[in-house]
Amino acid sequence: MTLFQTYDRHPEARPAIAAAWATARVTADWCKAELHAAYGGQTPVFTYPRAARPVVAGIRPWIERLFRLR
Repeated sequence: MTLFQTYDRHPEARPAIAAAWATARVTADWCKAELHAAYGGQTPVFTYPRAARPVVAGIRPWIERLFRLR
């Protein structure tokens, strides 16, 4: 709520707040895409200790795509 109030009341802070939000959103989307690529579907992140641990991948999928290792 505080960030929304700052965004609403101080127009000069809007570009910085929007950039920070976009950065956080892009990071979250990359993490979600990496988990999906590594494990082939929805990966339970907050299931400790009920679910089995995912299989560990050798190289991160996004690194393979970045360096075109596949």
